[in-house]
Amino acid sequence: MQVSVHPGSDSGSLLPRNTGSLCWRNNTMIEKAKVWRITRVVVPAAVAAAAAVVALLAWLCPNPPQPPDFVVSLNPNNVVVPAGGNTAAQITVHGLHGFERQVTLKASGQPNGVVVTLSPINGKPSLKYLSTATITVGGDVDAGPYPIQIMATSDSGLERSADLGVVVSRPPPPPIPPSPEVEIDTPADGSTVKSDSEIAGTIKGRIPDGWYMWVLLNPHPSPGQ
Repeated sequence: MQVSVHPGSDSGSLLPRNTGSLCWRNNTMIEKAKVWRITRVVVPAAVAAAAAVVALLAWLCPNPPQPPDFVVSLNPNNVVVPAGGNTAAQITVHGLHGFERQVTLKASGQPNGVVVTLSPINGKPSLKYLSTATITVGGDVDAGPYPIQIMATSDSGLERSADLGVVVSRPPPPPIPPSPEVEIDTPADGSTVKSDSEIAGTIKGRIPDGWYMWVLLNPHPSPGQ
């Protein structure tokens, strides 16, 4: 590229570099205390021709249009559900490049005891359409991760999907309460009793609901037996 310049008188000034190279400020350049102003830029013919060809191709051959498409997203994409409980996640289907076909949702991968309900199950995402996935977990489902796939299929056969991470949690088992204390009132300790004798005593403490308590006696034979 060639630059054509001529002297000027009313422009700002800069001292030149020690090497004698040009210095620039406010579209001006200075060399050895002489002020020069750019008046025109001369572009070689080959460069100008190449630029014209690029512009012509851009006008004649624009980028081809993108085919209609859609994407599926989840919010949140990971949920924790207690056994016996439920939670929800929002599904968003975004239409791209003028997509207007109907899309139907389906969930897969859930184990026995885990139910995923989608509502609404279909729609047309001209811009986007929203659906809610409700995850219900049975009380007997083991704790752990269960990956679930949300599949969206258009009526033209186009499929897109998103992964939903479901973690089932279970509360820790309740602590075992201490055993109640038993005091035998009758018969007295060390006395001789018959096998059908009645035993009476006192239990100190509480037996939890649904629990049973057994009291074992250690009989001793009579002297001489």
